[in-house]
Amino acid sequence: MYQALTSKELFINRTDIPPYDEKKDFWEQSTDVIQCFTEEFEKMKGGVNIGGYWFHPWLYFHINFAKFMIPQVGNYGDVVDVLMNPPLDDNVLLIADSLTRAKKENKGLVMFGTRGFAKSQDLASIQHHTSLIKPGGTFKTVGGSPNDLDDLKNMLVTSLSHIHPAFNLNTLVNNSTTIELGQRLKDGSKMMQHIIRIINADAEKEASSEKGAGGNPSGFILDEAGKFDCTKV
Repeated sequence: MYQALTSKELFINRTDIPPYDEKKDFWEQSTDVIQCFTEEFEKMKGGVNIGGYWFHPWLYFHINFAKFMIPQVGNYGDVVDVLMNPPLDDNVLLIADSLTRAKKENKGLVMFGTRGFAKSQDLASIQHHTSLIKPGGTFKTVGGSPNDLDDLKNMLVTSLSHIHPAFNLNTLVNNSTTIELGQRLKDGSKMMQHIIRIINADAEKEASSEKGAGGNPSGFILDEAGKFDCTKV
């Protein structure tokens, strides 16, 4: 159990972030850069107290480091997609509080019954956050709609592609069923950080009841469960 740190403000509001040299490896950065981003990583693992409010580790990552194409009203009243950090709103606060409660009660979390609360964006952020803080894990994402699974995967790829360089995870494999994150060593072998499996429960090669089985995944998502017979998974 990590001890939550205390901080004065969110990362996105700080004006004292030391410059990060993208031409250098993390451990080749200056001492103040290493200290800064090591502390940020600890906040992602154990949460942080800011102004008397405890930010859940995922929530802290979500609003400070995840980035997605989010609709915004333009200068002329038109709606345009802008690459940005997700806003801190009632929806994400409710999800973070629910995740805290689910962990305490050793339960899963079900989200349903409404549109427009950025569910897929939040799930992609959870995948990304888990990949950062749980090295060596495998995250399973099961769904019954290839289009929905593709949308979720594309959001994850966007977040992975635009994360701060201090927390960049190289993508070694990216296909319809797997994203492998880690490092390619000089001898050609892989040093794996995390694997994300994308599983179509309606595919014919394997019984639906076996699609979610096996192993001890670092995370599990059953996407759009109301669109297929999820009880078999």
